Amino acid sequence: MYYNRLKAKPIEGECCNFCGAEEIPLVKTKCCNKWICYDTNLISFKGGGFCQYEHETFSVCHFHYNEKHSGK
Repeated sequence: MYYNRLKAKPIEGECCNFCGAEEIPLVKTKCCNKWICYDTNLISFKGGGFCQYEHETFSVCHFHYNEKHSGK
């Protein structure tokens, strides 16, 4: 499980849970514990955005994680 983006590497049999990219460096999200591509310099294949940026900026789970809310 990689949270550290400097240790991101492709994980055999896994893909980004947001854009579906395979064979791309992956990290686990701390908020929802899903694989996400380390794409700070790559455009995602779906939606034209950045998976990591969009998840950390616009997702409810990451907002709740940052606010330290309890529960689901």
